[in-house]
Amino acid sequence: MKSSDDSLVFPSGRSVARARQDAKALAKAQGIPLNEALDRVAFENTRLLGYGGWTELLTLLRSGNMPNAFPVPIGRAPKGAELYIYSMASLAPRQYPWDHWERAALEHGVSEELASLGRAIMREHYNHAWDRFDEEVSMRDPRAPRRMIDQALTQPEACRARWIWLLATDGDRVDTGEPWAPPVGET
Repeated sequence: MKSSDDSLVFPSGRSVARARQDAKALAKAQGIPLNEALDRVAFENTRLLGYGGWTELLTLLRSGNMPNAFPVPIGRAPKGAELYIYSMASLAPRQYPWDHWERAALEHGVSEELASLGRAIMREHYNHAWDRFDEEVSMRDPRAPRRMIDQALTQPEACRARWIWLLATDGDRVDTGEPWAPPVGET
């Protein structure tokens, strides 16, 4: 059934109609409820954390007030760093992707200390181009933010130690004389 929203386009460049088809395929392939698949697809196409999922993101899209927190099109190379920097610079205070992540982490039960530390890690990753750590602490990898929350909840001490080490070494760029080693008993 056609919807008046079908022609709207997410920041990723994907139309709402195509995103809805992606969600249906994901729900079927993974045996998950359609609403969960829609939320996942909405995140994949907006990279905005801290929002209520498909419904809230679609409302933002309809209003024309969709924050452009991660404007790099999914599956394509960025058109230019200047566009990316401009888009990030145009965001209002506390509306950066790391701010959304911090709110989502707190909502999921991550301690204030680790949520704040995770926010700092994501911000430094972006500002200092820690590309080597994209899969671990990046906004670029859509799975990394959720992994960060899961790690903060399941292995808080290892998470804290790792994030402090990343900050102290500026993403392993500064030799502190102490190579990374997880705390004893945690990996």
